[in-house]
Amino acid sequence: MSLHVILSLTLLLANSPEPNARLRDADVARLGHELLLAAGSNANIERAAFVVRSPAGTFDLLRWPRSGFFSARWTGPVPEGVVAIIHTHPLKRPAPSQQDRAEAKRIGLPLYVVSRAGLCVADIEGGVACARRIPWLQRGGLNEEESLRWEGEPVVIS
Repeated sequence: MSLHVILSLTLLLANSPEPNARLRDADVARLGHELLLAAGSNANIERAAFVVRSPAGTFDLLRWPRSGFFSARWTGPVPEGVVAIIHTHPLKRPAPSQQDRAEAKRIGLPLYVVSRAGLCVADIEGGVACARRIPWLQRGGLNEEESLRWEGEPVVIS
């Protein structure tokens, strides 16, 4: 993710409400797959979104507009209910970058990274966890009871 994408959030996130929800593995898998599908067949196109909790307690994506062919950018206030950021990475870089880790820590929101080969998260303490079970690479997807089998600690938003 390019530096300008996250930096536009810095001052705005200070005013966002404290999240109070748990992002379940099934939610992460569904939202990650949805964003990956939005990127289409070109694995180098970046798509980014906020993960937003609705008043009913469900999670949805609020996609960032494209700011160029290969990037996405959000400007303006951070919407209510934001609990995480999620964005795509190219196939050959499925894990969060050092910049992703630093940004998650700095802005106080988990930053999920999704690619055709992986699903990982940089947590607010700078740690990284990656799913060993990638639903879009396996038959049957992921149901409510299944786990992504995280390596490292999965992020719990509470």
